[in-house]
Amino acid sequence: MRLRARDDLNEATASFWSDAELNRRLNRSYREIRTRIAQLDEEFFEREITVVYPGSSRQVPLTTLGFPAEPLKFVRVEDITGNANAPSVLDHVGKGEETAYRITGGGVADFTSIHGSGYYLSAGPGGAREMGVRPQPSSSLTLRITYVGMTTELVADLDSPDIPEDFHEAIVLGAVYSARLKEEAPVRDVRERYETVLRNALTALDGRHSDRHARVGVVEPEMYDYDV
Repeated sequence: MRLRARDDLNEATASFWSDAELNRRLNRSYREIRTRIAQLDEEFFEREITVVYPGSSRQVPLTTLGFPAEPLKFVRVEDITGNANAPSVLDHVGKGEETAYRITGGGVADFTSIHGSGYYLSAGPGGAREMGVRPQPSSSLTLRITYVGMTTELVADLDSPDIPEDFHEAIVLGAVYSARLKEEAPVRDVRERYETVLRNALTALDGRHSDRHARVGVVEPEMYDYDV
């Protein structure tokens, strides 16, 4: 991505623009485009991971649970221990509410009949993100977690963003536009190209994710035998 940006800036090797400066502009453009994609399809960046939450654990670092990176947000947490086809959805509770799942004396209360099981996210030692489950399980749980991951920073020349290739040129043009603004160079042509490429990519994405099948309305349902 950085080499493509240098091509458009007519700077084959670092001179006015260092690699670090171009990286910042590429990643700013990348995050902006990810936001535009999420506005079109809020589920596009959702990922699913199955983890084992150890029994008798008050809270566990997310990295210990096997996340490739700290998640941006959790969408859904399901307990699939014993039966993945009949999951139990855990409530998302605030860190201050986790005591609602515990006895004042420090023991564990089973409030599942009232509250259901819950999970919370907190900061552990050093600020690392951790997850807690309440009531605190006596044995390990298998959890299926749907989450939206953070943007993976583009650092090396060959790093590739986690979005369709249609958007890659828009990332480069967004970075070049930002760079030219700083240079006080003409930017109108770059901005127009950026908007055109991004619009076409979003249209293509919307088409791939749309349901193109025609709907059949049943006006007189008594004409249909649903028991056949």
